[in-house]
Amino acid sequence: MEIHRKLDSYSSMGVMKLVIFAIGHSQLLFQEFGEEVSGDRKRVEVLFKGVTAMKVCREYESVEIRLAEGDERDMIFLETRTLESDSRHAWVIESDGMQNYVVALTALIHSDQGKFGDRSYFRSSFYNIGIATLD
Repeated sequence: MEIHRKLDSYSSMGVMKLVIFAIGHSQLLFQEFGEEVSGDRKRVEVLFKGVTAMKVCREYESVEIRLAEGDERDMIFLETRTLESDSRHAWVIESDGMQNYVVALTALIHSDQGKFGDRSYFRSSFYNIGIATLD
């Protein structure tokens, strides 16, 4: 049985790419494909839902994604005019000395043996809506 979990933090030396941005449903999907090990390749997908603000790149190398807390969260909320009462969270995306962010209701992470071009584990989130794919 495949499962996903809420994202608090994730770190990788691989390349993570923004592959889908669903404006109408306020969602971002990032995918990373790891090196093949004994014929298997690991795919990691990170889905942000209820996105209200973002400062992101299309591609990250050696990425760290973590939940912002304290002063860091407050600075992001101030910059994006997000109220703490909005039930939103801020995730920091760090890569190569660059610090970006996503403000959203939730973030989910899933890993499996998917290959490039396979349908996303989170495909039901994007079913039958207008999306922009970035490939």
